[in-house]
Amino acid sequence: MSEEIITSPGEITGEHAVHEHSHEHAISTGAIVIILGILFYMTMGSYIEKNHLSIGHEASFTIIAGMLVSYSLILQNEYELVKLLKFDENAFFFYCLPPIVFASGFNMQRGNFFANIKTVLLLGICGTFIAFFSFSAMTMYVSRLGVLTAFDGDTFEWSNIKLSDAECLLMCSLLCSSDVIAAVSIVSYEKQPKLFSVVFGEGIMNDAVSIILFNTVSKYAKANNNKGF
Repeated sequence: MSEEIITSPGEITGEHAVHEHSHEHAISTGAIVIILGILFYMTMGSYIEKNHLSIGHEASFTIIAGMLVSYSLILQNEYELVKLLKFDENAFFFYCLPPIVFASGFNMQRGNFFANIKTVLLLGICGTFIAFFSFSAMTMYVSRLGVLTAFDGDTFEWSNIKLSDAECLLMCSLLCSSDVIAAVSIVSYEKQPKLFSVVFGEGIMNDAVSIILFNTVSKYAKANNNKGF
């Protein structure tokens, strides 16, 4: 007869309690790390502004510090804490990004924006289409040459990949979108109002055109999926 190991309810409760304690410890530690990161960002911003440093930005120093903290946690096998502190892009795009863009647009002087509307439309619409078609052509050409490779983190091996035309178009529709938040945070409206208006307007137009291109390519790819697109 085979022996059966029966686990008592007390042992199960103890293991559950240990797991809950570990999860609570990870949450509290993660909250402390986030608060320290915010304080570090504010401190670096005040230090840079006080000493008039022209090299670096407080965001770049915070990113470097975050990378070092994540690397040290991985070395200590704190995978639960790393997973908890993982950046959630959905939370950023739905909750953090709209207020930032709205505040920038609300505080911007509309006179300078509409005075440079031709430049904004030229860069935001025509520039986005030029970047999209250029990226798509180069990506398709490189993909058909068979020189693209991918690294597998599980097997630690390199393998050749070949992207379809739909995948190339979808990827390039995302690549042609510029980062207006980084540019707006660097350019000062008080010192360079015209440049700020052009950069902000181009970024908004660029994002809108990129979203339309992505949705158009995605719908076209789904409609022609059975045709080998």
